[in-house]
Amino acid sequence: MPFSAWVLDNYVAPDMSKFTAASIDDMSQVDKEQAYWLANFFLNNVAGPVQYVSPNYQQFFNFLRRSHAAFAEYAIAREASLGYLTDPRPDRDVLRYIEAVNHWEAFLGYAWQAFSFVGRGEPVWFQPKDGSVLQRLNALYNRSKHAEAAIERGDYIEPSPLCVWLTNAGLSSTDATLTFPEIAEILVQMAQIASAIQHPASVQSKVKEYLAEIGENGENDRSDA
Repeated sequence: MPFSAWVLDNYVAPDMSKFTAASIDDMSQVDKEQAYWLANFFLNNVAGPVQYVSPNYQQFFNFLRRSHAAFAEYAIAREASLGYLTDPRPDRDVLRYIEAVNHWEAFLGYAWQAFSFVGRGEPVWFQPKDGSVLQRLNALYNRSKHAEAAIERGDYIEPSPLCVWLTNAGLSSTDATLTFPEIAEILVQMAQIASAIQHPASVQSKVKEYLAEIGENGENDRSDA
């Protein structure tokens, strides 16, 4: 049976009843080789003229592994979210909404871990609370990962149990939001890095160009904030 908006918003997720429409891009064709990044990386290191050495090989291998997983979870989360919105099933909608959130949280984890690997565990992607896309990705990931601690300290919208939830615009928590276009931007950035590092012979120049571009964009974003 269908539940009232009050029940959904208070017993499942903040403003669940207001999650009524979303534009979530299909990111399955961002890069023509995205299905083969890890395979190309492996083969180029086995048989190519230039190979990565430790710990770069380990870091980049796991970046690509997490990138593949992030794209996969995004696709599932997108399908689950749009299915919930376009094919209402009142008897199952609560569970379908939760399923979508589960896959979005998995995406957050894989995406942030990917950037952590390519950054070799160093805080290179943002300044504390700078409001950049990757800072907010990290905040949402941490809120999902440490939801039990957030609940214990009362950092959630009572009485709703979820610490990360869906809105028409994207993903939200009490301290961060990411829009669906920003999530797509994250995947584009990930694809650009993956495309570069799959080829050890040319990676250095490509990654330097990319990081310089990201730095310039980040400075522009912060100055506009």
